[in-house]
Parts: sequence; structure tokens; C-alpha cells
Amino acid sequence: MLALFESRRFDGWTVYEEPKINSMKPDFIAFHPKKGIVIIEVKDYDLNSSTYLPNGYVRGTNGQRIKKNPVQQVVHYRESLLKNELRASIEFSEAFQANDAYFGCIETVVYFHNATNQQARTFCGNPTYTKIWTRKDVAYIAEPTNRLSAKTHTFAFSCDRSNFAEGNQLQRLTDDLHRVLSYSDYDLERANKVQLSNQQAKYSELQPAKQLLYKGVAGAGKTLMLTEKALQAATRGENVLILTYNITLRHYIRDMCSQQSDETNYKKAKPHLTILHFHDLLKNLLASADIERNADEEEEEQDFTAGWISQIKQYILPQHDVDFLYDTILIDEGQDFQAGWLDFLQKLYTQEGEFAVFYDPAQNLYGHGQWLEQSEERKSLGFKKKPIELKQSYRLPKKIIEKIETAKAMFHIQGEEIEVAQINEQGSFFDEIEFLNHQAIWRNEKLQQIEQVVLTLLQTNPIEDITILTTNEETGAEIVRFFQHRGARVSHVYDLQKKKSVDARRAEKWRFQGGTGRLKVCSYHSYKGWETPNVVLVLDAPSTTYREDGLIEQRDTPSLKTVQHALFIAMSRVKGKQADGSFHFTCLNYIGQYIPEFASLNEPVYTFPDW
Repeated sequence: MLALFESRRFDGWTVYEEPKINSMKPDFIAFHPKKGIVIIEVKDYDLNSSTYLPNGYVRGTNGQRIKKNPVQQVVHYRESLLKNELRASIEFSEAFQANDAYFGCIETVVYFHNATNQQARTFCGNPTYTKIWTRKDVAYIAEPTNRLSAKTHTFAFSCDRSNFAEGNQLQRLTDDLHRVLSYSDYDLERANKVQLSNQQAKYSELQPAKQLLYKGVAGAGKTLMLTEKALQAATRGENVLILTYNITLRHYIRDMCSQQSDETNYKKAKPHLTILHFHDLLKNLLASADIERNADEEEEEQDFTAGWISQIKQYILPQHDVDFLYDTILIDEGQDFQAGWLDFLQKLYTQEGEFAVFYDPAQNLYGHGQWLEQSEERKSLGFKKKPIELKQSYRLPKKIIEKIETAKAMFHIQGEEIEVAQINEQGSFFDEIEFLNHQAIWRNEKLQQIEQVVLTLLQTNPIEDITILTTNEETGAEIVRFFQHRGARVSHVYDLQKKKSVDARRAEKWRFQGGTGRLKVCSYHSYKGWETPNVVLVLDAPSTTYREDGLIEQRDTPSLKTVQHALFIAMSRVKGKQADGSFHFTCLNYIGQYIPEFASLNEPVYTFPDW
């Protein structure tokens, strides 16, 4: 197959053979800045065998049929590249967003070396968009004088210039792809390495062949220490798996890995680093064996996750695929992981490096992490020692820590007391913490109140450094549409049609990345692990809705637990600016019954307008 790209037809093309991208390993990726990107998966299946059945089914050794369609595999590679690896795809998707047309910039091909075209198409189920090639097709394409067909041979190979090349959009996308495949990262030029405290440096040292728990308060540097461990292990040549639960946090950790390493070491480490959220790991495992998922995230989480894990245990783990065995496994926000998931991950662990879980029980939003506080269950999962406790916060400003402790006492929030690290004891003249009690009957009235806070912050901050957190999806969608109408560029995690679509929310989460120069609007759940100098929390009831005439309705009040979590997460995401330590936290409170309790604080740093 590689000989194909020696043809004069591919002058100006760049071709990578078996690149490893975050645990994915397509056979070929070819791209041209004026024509497009093509992913090619090569199969040597003997389709004359009765093992291979129509529509992507394979008969297993036990006689059962397994869905093993290579079309799904190569389509998964395309979507993962666009959504998880290429930052340039954010603006690219917005430029060509009609009917998700931007997906066409990466074309997919499955090549069968030992089959006829009819056999291959029957096995693959006659796919609409993925091209099916055989040896005859490759021989035809290799002859530069032959005229190619977009329908058969891909548009990228047949065209002189792609429509996606308008405005250099395709050039920027292929430049970004080259960056990913050649193990370089532009973040190395813009980020400053964080210096570790003595305690952080101590616990960042790798502990080979040990399973350890790190229990840390907000701002203790858990993600930083995880990153340092990952880079040490990967630079040594160990296969490293970093896992999160939230999709958005994965991007943040990727950026931190580049930030904490010099260019030479990062190039050396990156081929050995895999950074995924847990469910993408499961998808990659299933895709690696061409197995069609038997459910998707629209079903109940417990059901579909257990189903995927069952498929992997039955069909993939017995093969001991070295691409999915990891010497070091590091989990961030471990309180979001269920005990059964840890049991499964043990089967991917070689026990050569460290298996570490970093967690904060005060942020156990989903109720998954009870096992972390139960010694017998921890031991059954291989964690024999008590958790290493990290009680000092190096990131949170002293004033924020004081207010977090006040809020914890007021709202009975469970969690270790946060100790102030000595380096954070010095404050800034530009700190501000506000709890603003508001009333709003009309949509625009409420949105303008939020806008006023943002406009004030923009006087001294770039928009990149401002995040609005919400407790209500409808409110989040309204805020995003309002600021977009005002001409602002916004990264967010919401279904703007307000249909509560899982797919629509996930489509936005992959775009939610740092360094994009955008206002961020996010649920407090999805912002765990992030940090910013300016946080605006819009605290209203999850039942809040907005009528067509603009009236706001609130059918009930939020639970105490919702308020607890929202306040704690939002306040704990604040980080003082590197230049002067300044920060700003504002809570816009629209929940009437909590006003007296807030007002009882009556401290000068709080502002309480009349209700």
C-alpha cells in the first residue's frame, strides 16, 4: 500500500504510516493543504472464509456473531481527530457548519488486499461515505494519467482544489494535523512551566509497581503532580494512560503536559502518552477490534458502560493487545470513577509503573466515589495503603479559601479544611469577591445583569480569562446565545436548541478548550479541574425556564446539595493571575430563600444590593 504514495500523483502530499495518536493507530493518514485529508485502514481479511458475514459480522470461535465492521473503525478515527486532537477544527467546524459539512474534510477508506470489490462491499454493508478499495483500485489510482472519481477514489485525490481550502481554512487544519502527527505542540511557545513546591515535588516522583491514592483539597496541585508523573514515565519509554471522567478536562491536561515539558522531552514523551476520558478509552478499545458498540451514551450510564466493558472483556482483553496495555495509569478527579471501572482498568495495567488515583471527596458530584473512603473496598482493588493526604492549597488565593470555609460551614459542605500554603498568604490589591442578590422577571433583564459583570471584567481582563458557570442548562444556553448575538466568540457545553440532546452537548464539549481566545460558559460539573482568574457563577434553580415572550419561570427551588456543589466547585476554580495574583469571583444569586443566609455574613468584601 505504501508504494501507492510513490506515484507522481501524490507530489505535495504528506503521508504518515501507522501514526500513533492517543492510543489510535490508523494504517495511513495522507493530507494536502489544498485538497484534503484521507484516512486509510488496510485489511487482509480472507472474505472467502465463512468466518466473515455480510454487514460487518464475524463468526467467533464460539459460533456467535460479532459486529466487527472496519468502516466504523475508520470513521471513529476521523471523529476523534476532529473532536479531540485538532484545535483548528473548532474554527473549521464553524466555517463549514451547515449540516455538519465540515466532517467531509477528512475522508475515510477501507482497503481490502485479498478481496473483490463486491465481497468487500457486502461485508461492509455498502457504506455511503467511506470508500471501499481493492488491489484493482490501488493500481488504477497509482497510474497518474488515469482520471479519478470523487465517488470511488475520494474527492481529495480527484480534485485540483477543495472547497474547504477557502480562506486558508484547510491549510490551518492540515498544519495542525502535522503538528499532532510530528509530536510538536504550539503550546510550548506560549505556556510557562509551573514550579512545584517541595511537597508537590516529593509526591510527583514515580513509585514503580505501586498502587497509590492521593487525596487532595482544591488547589493542592493534584493535576500538576499527575502531569509530572506522566511525563517522567513517558520520557522513560513507559506506556502511560491518563484518564478523566469529564470530556472537557482531557483538553486541559493535554495542555498542561506540553506546558510542563521542554520541547525535546515532550517530543520524546508524547508517543507514549495517551490522554482520554474514560468512555473514549472504551470506544477506542472497541474500535480497535472493529466491534460495533451495543449501546450509546443516551442510555442510562450504568447500563451502557457495563455493556461496553463486558464486550471488551469478552472479545478484546483475551488477545492481550500491547497497544492497550499501560505501564503507568493515572486518574484525575478519581471521585468520579466507579469501583467497577477501577477493577476493569487493572486488566490494562502491566504493574511495571505506578497506578495512581488523585481525588477530592468534597467534589464527589455523581456519587461514584464512595469506594475511595472505604478501606476494605480500596484494598480489594489493589490500593493497600491509606491515601496520601494533600491538605495545602497552592493555587487558591487566601481570601477565596477563607470564603470557601465560610460557605462550607454555612451550607454544611463536607470536606477537609483547606490549609493556606505560605506562598498564597500574600494577597493582591485587586481581589474582589461579590455575592449579588438579583431578581429578574424577564429574560433580557437577567442577561443584561450578567452582561454588566462581564463588561466590568473586560475592562482589566482578556475575554479568555473569564468563565461563566451555571446551575441550569437553559440558563447556560440563553447566556451563550445572548453573548453570541452581541458578537462575542463563546466556548460552551450546551445544546443551544434546548432539546436536552446528549449528542448536541457532546458536540460542544470537544470544542471547549483553552487558548482559543473565547468567553467560556460552562456547567459547574464540566468545569471541575479547570482554573481561571475570573469566575462568574449564575446561581438559579435547575427548573428555571424561559418562555417565548421572555418571562422567566421557576417551578421549584434547588436542593441544598446543588447549591453546595455549585458554590464549592465555582469558588475552588479561581486562580490568581500570574503577573499580580489578582482575581475576581462573583456569584449572581437568583434563589430567594438563600439571601438571608448570605446577608448574615455581612462582610465588607460582599456586595448586597437591595432586593
